[in-house]
Amino acid sequence: GGRIERTKHDADGLALGHDDALVNGIAYRFAAVSASAGVVWEFVPGFSWALAVSRSERAPSAAELYSNGAHIATSSYELGLMYQLHDGELELSEQKAKKETANNIDITFRSFKGDLSFTYNFFYNKVHNYLYLADTGLTMADLEAGHGDETDEEDHSHEDFGLYQYQQQDATLYGAEFEARYKLDHAQSLNVFFDAVRAKLDGGDYLPRIPPYKTGLGYQYNGINWSADLGITRYAKQDKVSANETVTKAYTLLDASVNYDFSLSRLDMSVFLRGTNLT
Repeated sequence: GGRIERTKHDADGLALGHDDALVNGIAYRFAAVSASAGVVWEFVPGFSWALAVSRSERAPSAAELYSNGAHIATSSYELGLMYQLHDGELELSEQKAKKETANNIDITFRSFKGDLSFTYNFFYNKVHNYLYLADTGLTMADLEAGHGDETDEEDHSHEDFGLYQYQQQDATLYGAEFEARYKLDHAQSLNVFFDAVRAKLDGGDYLPRIPPYKTGLGYQYNGINWSADLGITRYAKQDKVSANETVTKAYTLLDASVNYDFSLSRLDMSVFLRGTNLT
């Protein structure tokens, strides 16, 4: 497979500094080329190996470049790549945004014959100029330094919002996934799964917002009209965190759902009851 993509970002009227000076003519041009190849070998009927390799390039999005504002839903203030903060003032960054380039290898082993089926998957991603949203350790109060009495009451109400900025650095991500399913009969099955990912900047620090490993067990029923699903997932403690992040404790989720399908005046209808995080 292959893909060639050209991306243009043009922005005018960007406000910088406390006097909201407008900057025009900000433009970025990216040409991204991606390619992938894979092979599947069914060495025994019902069992197969798969190998996939790819090199993919991605241009930064408009949000990753130009974000500059409070995000009320997440209680944060986000800045794009094109900015830098100097003594509480926003300036144009001296660093140019670059394409994100990922070199990926995936190896998969599958069994899909009989009542027991399972999949192992291992992946390794080496990413140049990886784009991520980092906690700077600053707040909106630092961004507003020097405003004096010019800030309004609404601005002050958000002064404790953390300041996050998009950054780029080489990174390595690798991990494994496993899932197995056993059919008890034509309508019932059990499944178990596990996945884990380790993600670090090449400088040695962990990447932010990386989930911990998780494992789970599920039961499924699929009848003619009725279906049901019960699942329990255990998320491990996440202490492999980036700068300014806090450790997340381990926790368990219990989810369940029941569905009933029927016809009413030649209309297909479905009624369901779903519970999430029941504990």
